[in-house]
Amino acid sequence: MSGQIILTNKRWNKGTYNIPSSPILVGLEYVKFSFDVTEMTDPALGVSAYFEISFDDGVTWPTKGNVLFQGGPIRLTDMAGNPVVRTPPFISTHEIYLADPTNTQRRIQGHVVISGGSFKTEVTLETR
Repeated sequence: MSGQIILTNKRWNKGTYNIPSSPILVGLEYVKFSFDVTEMTDPALGVSAYFEISFDDGVTWPTKGNVLFQGGPIRLTDMAGNPVVRTPPFISTHEIYLADPTNTQRRIQGHVVISGGSFKTEVTLETR
């Protein structure tokens, strides 16, 4: 899987982080938002990410996408409903499709808001 990092994989503290307008490499198809939920046991912890995609080099921003996640106890079960023990880290991934992968005029911008604490996350643009 090839990718383009737009928010580096590190610990991010509470706050708002802007993702400035930047070109999307040709061939990339998804915004992938990944974070370690083993650290997100506090229900006060919340994450919201908002993205805008342009297909005309930033003249207009018609496509929008967002990811929302609230912290709290992690309850993983198997098909029979039995608890599953996971060895940290347990990574949760959310994807937003990027249309028109051959378009050389695509751009992305947005922001990530973290409330109630800090945790480790990364945002990348990727192919399948």
